Amino acid sequence: MRDRDRLKKYWEKVIRQNMTHLRLTKDMTLDRRVWRLFTASLVSCYVFYIVFLFFVLGFLVLELRIFWKQPLYFHEVVVRPLHTLFMAGGVCFQTNVHTVSQTSPSPGISLIHNFPHEAEISSVSSTDSSSGPSNYSRNVQVAFGPLNDVHIPTRLMENFLEIASDNTKKDIETCGVLGAIIKDDTFYTTSLIIPKQESTSNSCQALQEEEMFAILHGQSLFPIGWIHTHPSQTCFMSSIDLHTQYSYQVMVPEAIAIVMAPTDTSRAYGIFRLSDGGRKILKDCPEKGFHLHKEPVDGSPLYGDCSNVYINSCLRLEIFDLR
Repeated sequence: MRDRDRLKKYWEKVIRQNMTHLRLTKDMTLDRRVWRLFTASLVSCYVFYIVFLFFVLGFLVLELRIFWKQPLYFHEVVVRPLHTLFMAGGVCFQTNVHTVSQTSPSPGISLIHNFPHEAEISSVSSTDSSSGPSNYSRNVQVAFGPLNDVHIPTRLMENFLEIASDNTKKDIETCGVLGAIIKDDTFYTTSLIIPKQESTSNSCQALQEEEMFAILHGQSLFPIGWIHTHPSQTCFMSSIDLHTQYSYQVMVPEAIAIVMAPTDTSRAYGIFRLSDGGRKILKDCPEKGFHLHKEPVDGSPLYGDCSNVYINSCLRLEIFDLR
């Protein structure tokens, strides 16, 4: 009994101290409305702290991703398997390649070739793209040093012209990026990516390049080059084109630049690459926009026709139009 009395007195003392601390009177403690108000206030405080904690954690995660320079993609990326056939040593082989399809903001357009089991491979030369006598000063083969061969699908350029036809009619350039796999020291072009872009009659600038690199990175493709149109100009590489090509050759020395000139009666297309001397000139050039470049010290042209590019009828091509 003594212990119970002591415990009761002890709890009464604690309760009274708490009431004094909370500024509560005995009448207030007997009023249920006050207790409801007190409970609601307590719950609101807990909810506020939880929301604030989630906000702080989200902000920290965003800052860490920016610090690590990891790209942020706010659209869904779907990875699905694709069987790609290519030819090596005269025989068609099959390999598994993962293709990334952009489901947002717009679906990718996939065009796959039908091709025979026995592929035909032909080397691309400057005379193949000429439809008549050419006075083109860059129509020469340039030594580029030891490079791996590059294979492109048969209908790559034809399909690209079809995609660019609307812009070509408006005298607006169109550009795309080429993705390739590598096997036995040979690059096989399997993907054409048309990024969002800003274009004029003599320039084309890719936008939101993270979508393009998501496709290349998602299936381990090499950026083997790019392709663009000259709607109303001749087949050549402008100073802006040369700087763009330099950025590709820094990543992949075998990278190519395909220029489609549908209105050029002397040469419909060209497959170019910077020479060794040209790369040195572009590396040290700080200019932007259209400007002149000095000639390399060895007397070679800044760029020339590729001698290691082959058209392969056994290649399948996927086209992703992200515009």
